[in-house]
Amino acid sequence: MSDNAKEIFGKNLAFLLDRRGKNQIDVARDLDVATGTVSEWVRGKKYPRIDKIQALAEYLGVRMSILIEETGISTFKREEEETRLLNAFRKASDEIKAAALLLLETSAAERSAAEKNVL
Repeated sequence: MSDNAKEIFGKNLAFLLDRRGKNQIDVARDLDVATGTVSEWVRGKKYPRIDKIQALAEYLGVRMSILIEETGISTFKREEEETRLLNAFRKASDEIKAAALLLLETSAAERSAAEKNVL
């Protein structure tokens, strides 16, 4: 396993633990692994077996790719934002929904037109 992959995994794991309000001791206890092992994962010193990556993903409520890919954190943040927007949209009145859709569609059309003018 490359050092880069270990570092990416460690960075993504640390971010997700923080975001989910978990610490290394929680993970060790809940997934039945040694605290030293979790520490080595977070510090990018070791890379877990695939079954542990799957267990971590389930534990943290994310896809495995969020843990292992270099773009995992940015993907997670984008998906988190999309979920927040969708939840807010679902709770909004019909008038607010219509206004929001119009605003978003207008903005997208303006951006598309601006991009065409640049090219």
